[in-house]
Parts: sequence; C-alpha cells; structure tokens
Amino acid sequence: MVNRWLHLLMLGGDPWLLPIWAAANEAAREGRVQPLTDELREFGLHVSIRLNVLPRVAQRIMQECYEVYVAAKEHRPEHVFTEVSQGYAFPLKDDLKYRLIADIDSFLFESNSCWELMRKVFRLIRAHVGRPVADGSAGLTDELKRALGGVGQQWFSWLDRHRNFVAHKGTPYLAIDVTNDDEWDLLVMKENLRTFADPGKFFRYTEMVQVAREFDTARLALQTHLIELFQRAGPRR
Repeated sequence: MVNRWLHLLMLGGDPWLLPIWAAANEAAREGRVQPLTDELREFGLHVSIRLNVLPRVAQRIMQECYEVYVAAKEHRPEHVFTEVSQGYAFPLKDDLKYRLIADIDSFLFESNSCWELMRKVFRLIRAHVGRPVADGSAGLTDELKRALGGVGQQWFSWLDRHRNFVAHKGTPYLAIDVTNDDEWDLLVMKENLRTFADPGKFFRYTEMVQVAREFDTARLALQTHLIELFQRAGPRR
C-alpha cells in the first residue's frame, strides 16, 4: 500500500503543445469551442513526455556512435569483411555495444509511439472543434495527409516497419560500413549478414538521422494545423 510519495515536477522541456493549448483556451474564452477535456489534456501530457525523451535518446545514440567509431579506428586489415572474404569480428566493449543497441530500440519505439499519440491528439481535437475524422485508420491517415500538406509520411512507414521488427521479431546486430574511409556509417542488421545486397535486412544510422529530421518537420506542420483549427473554429452551438 502506497501511503506517502513524491511527484516529480514535469514542467519545462519541449513546448510543442503550448501554442496549441493557448489557441484552444482563446477559442474557449471567445465561446467558439468547449474548454479542453481532461482526455485531451492527458493525451497532451503523454505527447510532451515522449517529446522530452526523444532528443535525449538521439543525443545518446550520437555520442555512442562517435565512441564506436573512435574505438573502431584501431581495427586491422584482418577485421575487414567483404563479400568474398571473411574477417574477424572487431572486439568492442560490451557496455558500449549494448547501450547503443538499447538506445536504437528506444529511438524506434519512442518515435513510433510519439507519432501515434499525436495522431490520437489530432483525432480528438478534430472532434472537439466539430470536424470529426471518419472511423478507421484509413480515414485518419487521409485526414493527416491533408493536414500536413506537402509534408510526407514515408518516414513513419520506415519507422513503423523497423519498430515492429525490434518489438516482435528480433534483436538488431551492429556493424560498421567502412567502404569509404572518410564517411563511416553504423549498420543495424536484422540478422548476421554476409552481404548487404538486400536493403530490407538492415538500416543505417544516417537513415535514423533523416527520419528524426522528417519527424520534426511533420510535428511542426501538425502543430500549425492544430492551432489553425482552433483559430478557425466557428461559434459554439
């Protein structure tokens, strides 16, 4: 039985929701919409927490990749694999290796979950201002596509696919693409590969960076759209 506890202060951090709620409160004061529901505020809190988690996970991955590259500079010719020759696996400290794998898993999961929560907030706000989205995921996807304008959601398909793998099917392996001495790239494999001819069996660190950028672009576009929904809301009936 919990009889005494401490709540941790959750203020500060990512401000994505603040201008949306400000527009909602203004519309409510003017009598154009009902005040925000407890459900909407609760979902908003969940989104904010995930938006605060994501940059910290991304920063850890960036630092860990840097450390991996620094350590791998000590590799010798016998450590290099090609499609015609087998090398010796490069020894990397377990703590660094498994922290990186855990953070890659976290990036995939947190990004995916955050966007799913944003989709729920979008649906709830649309209903709140009297413009409900049709039932079903297809209707939601179509409305989101229109809301985001020219901002694509291909990044989410990429994210959803790889998140589903690490959540339900397997655990990533790590390798480093040293094809270009000046531009190494971390390879996240879905199995212990002996060839990288099939791009469906692995992804790159640089792809994660691009997905993070596209996610940021999409969330800002969605923020603008949600603010405009409250600004354009008609008189409350």
